[in-house]
Amino acid sequence: MKYHTGAAVKSTSKKLLAACGMLLGMQLTAHAGPILLVTNGILTGATGVEYDGQHYDVSFSDTRPVEGNMAFDSLAATFGASSALDRLVFQGMHDANPGLTNGCTNPLLCFVVTAFEVNGVFAKGAAFTNTASPYADLLLPFAVIGDAANSTFMTYAHWSLQEDVRQAVPEPSTLLLTAAGLAAFLLRHKPRSGMTVA
Repeated sequence: MKYHTGAAVKSTSKKLLAACGMLLGMQLTAHAGPILLVTNGILTGATGVEYDGQHYDVSFSDTRPVEGNMAFDSLAATFGASSALDRLVFQGMHDANPGLTNGCTNPLLCFVVTAFEVNGVFAKGAAFTNTASPYADLLLPFAVIGDAANSTFMTYAHWSLQEDVRQAVPEPSTLLLTAAGLAAFLLRHKPRSGMTVA
């Protein structure tokens, strides 16, 4: 029977830490932000927008949502979804130039409306006001009569629930603590250097 030397234990510990680092990288990839859908510089939507533990595909257009075919059913939910759009999707050039969002051509202001109630007369929901200045962006209740197809400063966010096929991966802190604990265990319980038993 042969015991490992201190060098072998250290080598094993390094391999273990490297494996945990790879798992940590997989964790960060699994929770990456949404993918923006851009055509000719115009933001047409995003896929993988996370809100309330679910992932959604969102598209932007002047077409009003169809009654009964909306992802949310309350003002509170549309406020949360609009906040997620503000935080996760509208960034960089699409926040600095509202006219680069599909359905909006006004370079100074774009209301991005997430509706929860639509009928033949009006649409109600919440709007993220994308302006040319990030300091003037607001989140507010919104109601519009008729369709917004002719508006240069309003577009609808159409949300659809995405089938979530991601596997549960431990949190990075859990991975790091586990790796550190195993490395400490291996280093602490090594036999005296150079001892061998035949």
